[in-house]
Amino acid sequence: MNKIILTTFLLFFCFLSLIGATEIGNDINEREIIIDETSTVNVKRNETISILLRGQYWDMFWKTRAGLEFSNDIELLENGKYDGSYVIYKIRIKETARAKELEPVLQFDRVRNVVPANYQVTLYVDEENSTDGTINNEYSNEKLVFFENDVFSVDVKRNETVNLFFNSRSWILTTEREFANSNDIEFLGIENVDEYYCYYKFKIKETAKNNLLYPKIKFKPPMAGLTNEYSRVISLVIKEEEKTLDDYLPVYYYKPNSEQIAYIESYSILYVDIKKSVGRDEIDWRQPRYSRANSSNFNIEDSDIVDLIDVKSENCPTSEPCIVKETYKYLIKNVKNVDDLPPIELYTVTNDVVDSNTESTYEQLSITLKLKSSSDCSLNGYQCCSKSNPKIYYQDEDGDWSIENGDWCIIKDPKVKNTTKPQLIRICDAYSIGFQCCEKEHLLYDNYISLENLLNHSTTLVYGNEPCVLHTCIYTGNYPICENPNTKVVYTDTENWGIENNDWCVICY
Repeated sequence: MNKIILTTFLLFFCFLSLIGATEIGNDINEREIIIDETSTVNVKRNETISILLRGQYWDMFWKTRAGLEFSNDIELLENGKYDGSYVIYKIRIKETARAKELEPVLQFDRVRNVVPANYQVTLYVDEENSTDGTINNEYSNEKLVFFENDVFSVDVKRNETVNLFFNSRSWILTTEREFANSNDIEFLGIENVDEYYCYYKFKIKETAKNNLLYPKIKFKPPMAGLTNEYSRVISLVIKEEEKTLDDYLPVYYYKPNSEQIAYIESYSILYVDIKKSVGRDEIDWRQPRYSRANSSNFNIEDSDIVDLIDVKSENCPTSEPCIVKETYKYLIKNVKNVDDLPPIELYTVTNDVVDSNTESTYEQLSITLKLKSSSDCSLNGYQCCSKSNPKIYYQDEDGDWSIENGDWCIIKDPKVKNTTKPQLIRICDAYSIGFQCCEKEHLLYDNYISLENLLNHSTTLVYGNEPCVLHTCIYTGNYPICENPNTKVVYTDTENWGIENNDWCVICY
């Protein structure tokens, strides 16, 4: 009997070790949790937990500390007390915590003369004992934004306070005087954290407009002109519910397969995910080769059928080297001849080991584009199910799947997009990069620029400091969009038509 009890205890202990977070307290309102690896922990509102990190020299990552300053979810009560065995961080879950993943994710780094390590602890409100999370408090309208090189715009709401966090107080706000006459933004001042860190605070007014807010927030770097830092401009944008190309066109996802084939159709969107290594200086010499191939896709650069329209990369969760997912978004236009479809070529990390001395860490991914089946209904080469109310055997991001004749079939969604009738699609997402979208009156002054040129940095803003950006326009019929947005209207039916190169074209504006 004693052996059975001992074996049960050991199995239970192994289970706790596997989940990475070991609870050693039973009080429902105060617990101690030992963290041995990246973990998730279920918590309750108004609960206090102590996170114990074995050994000395553990620090809370500076972004975590800054994020806790304005968190609606978590309050830091005790910062890194060492008791001889553990470093202890005591935190309280606020009454305003939401019934989902809490922010910020807690990150801890081990430093100094020991083996480096870092753990991330994600807290979740226990759903069984939570409300709907719609609790308002004095912090509910505050947002924290870390000032980084890739932050160009921030989505905001009226009456919201935005705190721009700097890890240096030497940056200078050069547009402070312009806020005095602004109907959009009020500058609330600087809040110092210590001798190094500070927040620039801005309040979005009730009178703010429904697009790009003015003035833009401009900063001059420390010792401007004498360092490698550049001046930064951040735009605040109130974004209404806007449609994207994904709302109009069929969307496909490349799923890795032995043939490396992606199925598409005319006027559709294709997403491709790859793995990319970031954060290690030793491989920087190699990055330009891969970056150029990834960002410009030389093989489709001159294609009239396939356009790379967006690239999104996950942030590296730590300051250490890591592997992240990068997503490439392609617009497929009218495919008249399948032989004209170019391949998509990318470089991807083949394993999760970032080794600067191993060339085989990378491999070229060459994806062949093929038209989907000519059937009335198919997806990525799979037919739609013909039976009514078929049994669901599998679900993924594409939908519900069943089996017919020994093969998978996609269960047809009655809400599937219908693009058989030609339509003019007019989209502008320039606000996200800090520019206005063009309207008809803006075109009278030639004060415009194409989104493609702006994203590729291949043009100089010769039309003044605040040009507008042309919409992305697609016509799903057999005629092109007029290249000149000021082309004269010659004929009008459901669309406005002009003539370019002795042929009809659809006018976007």
